[in-house]
Amino acid sequence: MLQLEKKTATETMKGLGERGKGKGRGENIYTTKATVGEMVEFIKQAPRIDGAGKSSTKDEPRKDWDDNAGYKGAIELAEKGWPAGVKKMKKFEVEAGENFDTLPAFSYDIAGAFPSVPAYCAGDPEHMALPVDLPNKPVCRMVVEIGKAFHIKAATSMRYGVAILGAVNSLMMAGVTVVLDANWSGAFDYDQRDYSQWLIPLGGGGQVMDLDRLAYCLAHPALLRRIGFSYLERVKELAPTTKNGYLLNFGGGLFDTEEYDVHFPRIASDKDCKDAAAARQLVEGILNKAGYGNE
Repeated sequence: MLQLEKKTATETMKGLGERGKGKGRGENIYTTKATVGEMVEFIKQAPRIDGAGKSSTKDEPRKDWDDNAGYKGAIELAEKGWPAGVKKMKKFEVEAGENFDTLPAFSYDIAGAFPSVPAYCAGDPEHMALPVDLPNKPVCRMVVEIGKAFHIKAATSMRYGVAILGAVNSLMMAGVTVVLDANWSGAFDYDQRDYSQWLIPLGGGGQVMDLDRLAYCLAHPALLRRIGFSYLERVKELAPTTKNGYLLNFGGGLFDTEEYDVHFPRIASDKDCKDAAAARQLVEGILNKAGYGNE
């Protein structure tokens, strides 16, 4: 059974308020930390709360809403991964190029924490970047806000994700141990006193990533609009949010400055990552501001 943690937001918690620029001052934050697999097991076993919404299963599949996955399709993707998404990652990585101009160049080696997308797609799942034995190296904890408005295209999210992974590889080659999480967050209603977030460990710090599932987390809209919605419908503290649009997406998403060194906010517009160059520039700017670039 998933554990729901409730805590009172302090000033270390950012991303609150309608524009997402406020600091915590007593808001209630409800947090579940779970992998996609753990979340699927939960929603299979837990009944829907009486009176909760039914969008996760009842809304018709649509290209612009859940990429025509439907509820059963979303579950299958979560369990088996999204191979088509990995192919798109390969395409976008080739488009973006292997190296970041403002970050150290990276190369690949056997055994490590982060996979080489091209090598993985070529059938070598053990082809990784960098040895994992870095006990004396600094650790950088990163969180990517994966919440998105209905109009954000999967390709936009994919470019963003590939740019982030490219930068992560570069940092690792520079001797930084990176731990990466995804986050889906939002306010219960317009009172903005209660917030929910689902934290999803993506890997790093010595853990190997499954790219099929990574692609699903970073880009496929069904993860939130089917599985995420099902989660809200099954937790008594969160079910009321399903009456107000399944969380309200304010600002760039929640993050705690005590827990994370770098926060990649949710994408506001397709223009932000209209091509690989724009996505790369966006990610570099975020890292530079956080003190992890070469500027």
